[in-house]
Amino acid sequence: MKVAIYARVSRGQGQDPEMQLRELREFCQRRGWAAAKEYVNAGVCGAGSIVRNSTGLWPIAGGVKLMPS
Repeated sequence: MKVAIYARVSRGQGQDPEMQLRELREFCQRRGWAAAKEYVNAGVCGAGSIVRNSTGLWPIAGGVKLMPS
């Protein structure tokens, strides 16, 4: 199965998306999933819909059922 990885870190938290990406890559690998593309929002508040639209991820998902986080 091909999947897309989405990582987001908050502003001012001193976080690095690479840690999330590493964990998500391992999660996919354990399940035999191929990460076809990675999307990262660094320093963007997750409260609004702008986050979803700014990554380019949601338009390509189309009618695909997304796993809940």
